[in-house]
Amino acid sequence: MELNNNSLLIDQIIKNYPVDQQKEIIEYLQQLNNEKLKTCFIAFDHLKSSFNIIKSNGFQEWKKIKNKK
Repeated sequence: MELNNNSLLIDQIIKNYPVDQQKEIIEYLQQLNNEKLKTCFIAFDHLKSSFNIIKSNGFQEWKKIKNKK
């Protein structure tokens, strides 16, 4: 599952975040495998406006690893 094929969904996920966080979210989504990316999209679809990718466990773990580099 490529991000380019899902740009409308990604736009919906990131639209309520500041630009600097949007870039970070896209970076996070780009490193996900197909299964995890699909899971993220399903979570967004089910939770709608209450979905917060910044608070998700996956994003938080990724950010910890990223900040250690």
